[in-house]
Amino acid sequence: MLWISIVALASLGACLGIVFYFDPFEASPFIIVLFHLTLLFGLTGILTLLGYFLRRIKKVKKMPAQDAFNSFWQGSVLALALVGLLAAVS
Repeated sequence: MLWISIVALASLGACLGIVFYFDPFEASPFIIVLFHLTLLFGLTGILTLLGYFLRRIKKVKKMPAQDAFNSFWQGSVLALALVGLLAAVS
C-alpha cells in the first residue's frame, strides 16, 4: 500500500501544481487533459487507501490482497465517475 500512497501524493502534488501555475482560461487542451489525469490518479489512490483501511477495520475474513484488489477496483470506478462528472461540467 506504500506505493499507492506515494503515487497518490505525487499525482495530487502535480494536480495542485497545474492549478497554481496555469490559468484554466488560457491553458492548452494538453494542460486540461493533464489536470484531469493527475486528478484521476490522485483520487484513485486516496479512495483506494480509504477503502482498504475501512475494510481492514471492519475485519472481514478475507485475504489482505483480496481487500486491496476490491478497494482498488471500487476506488478507480468512483474516481473515474467523479472526474467524468467534472469533465462533463467544464
